Amino acid sequence: MQQPSIGVTEKILWTYWHQGWRNAPELVSVCRKSWEVLNPGWRIECLDAETVCDYVGLKDVDVTRPDVSMQKRSLFVRLELLRRYGGVWTDATVYCWQPLDSWLPQHFKNGYFAFRDPGPDRMAASWFMAAERDCPLLVRHSDAFVALFRDHIFSNHDDAATQGLISRLHEHFSMDHRGTLFWTSDFALSYLKALPYFVFHYLFNRLALTNPEFGQLWAASRSLSADGPHLLQAMGSGSAVDALARIESEPSPLHKLNWRYDTASGYWKTVLAALSDRLAGAPES
Repeated sequence: MQQPSIGVTEKILWTYWHQGWRNAPELVSVCRKSWEVLNPGWRIECLDAETVCDYVGLKDVDVTRPDVSMQKRSLFVRLELLRRYGGVWTDATVYCWQPLDSWLPQHFKNGYFAFRDPGPDRMAASWFMAAERDCPLLVRHSDAFVALFRDHIFSNHDDAATQGLISRLHEHFSMDHRGTLFWTSDFALSYLKALPYFVFHYLFNRLALTNPEFGQLWAASRSLSADGPHLLQAMGSGSAVDALARIESEPSPLHKLNWRYDTASGYWKTVLAALSDRLAGAPES
């Protein structure tokens, strides 16, 4: 059977920088340009706090609540965008190394794609996702994430005692996929009211482990390991020259970066300059 690919009507890539793109860090700007340069046949939508309202309503959950951090608001945004319109979501700190059309269709089975195993406690990454409109995997995950915040109020993560509790529990319940079921158990949600940073991923784990249909769809998905996209981060304490040679010899479709890196010195200065130079002179879409 021929593997399904993304149709023309869904060749849209969504990315989001809440504060506005004019004031985005250099690393974020370089990542944005990488998508524009390498994917001229795609519609690139770079949203911010104002323009995102043109596409999503976020009416099911009050995203101004103290327990809905900026990171979790972004998760609501990507779920609604993909559910309503389809296409690709990428975090603003992901650098495109290979054009989407050169690799994504081959891995886009069951109308869904996410990189696998970004950590021992997470089955799927959230910083790059592709989905058809109303894809069953995405819909069930989205419904579960909305219900989590609709039905529960969690402790404020700025509270030191709550942070300490989460940290201590992580040592016991975030070592593998099955252990993370604790965080979305009735006991944890009703009595602890402490929300771990990766609860979005832990809900995905729960669905894959406890819902047979969801688990079968995920098992059948032709996803890729998250190791390649994390290579530049993994080599961050070593030689930039060695890291750049490694990603040339072992190409990954994309690279997950972090805007908090000090790009003015050392390793990340060299890496960012090389990534920027790679795009220089190339025509933009």
